[in-house]
Amino acid sequence: MLPQTSSGRWLAGITAGVFSLIAVAVVVALAASGDPEPLPEGSPEAAVQAYVQAIDDGDFRGAYRLLNAESQEACEENEFRSRTHNGNDAGMRIVLDYVDVADDNALVSVNITSFHGDPPFDFSESTHSTLFDLNRVDGAWEIVHAPWPFSGCLPPPSKPAPTPEPTPTSTSVAPTAS
Repeated sequence: MLPQTSSGRWLAGITAGVFSLIAVAVVVALAASGDPEPLPEGSPEAAVQAYVQAIDDGDFRGAYRLLNAESQEACEENEFRSRTHNGNDAGMRIVLDYVDVADDNALVSVNITSFHGDPPFDFSESTHSTLFDLNRVDGAWEIVHAPWPFSGCLPPPSKPAPTPEPTPTSTSVAPTAS
């Protein structure tokens, strides 16, 4: 029978090997995602892909040009640049979920997965679904609203609600002397 210390070292070596394989698998999986496959040209999902890719590449001017006119009027390019999260982050993955097109409006749903920590022990991920809102103008899809971390600026203000006419709710009555 082997001494206890030899089997303990052997078990520790196997455990370390297993965790090393897990860490390598995670790194390979993240690296394998690579560059995304281009989506159909002229589609709303391709416009979202171009927008996100421009931000990821640090091309904030290119991303800003993909916003609709109202969004550009509500937010200057310098403000957009300073408030947009640089997607140049290996700790994030964006996956197309679905596209809903109605005439010249589209909603593009994506799942954003963020990775945190260092594998194998201090590693976590979180995923949330969110929507990009687009309008087609002169045949091209423009971003009306992009979710965080790609929003940069607040969405343009909605049209103000009509101001209701004041209606009397009570009438003051002067006190009467008795």
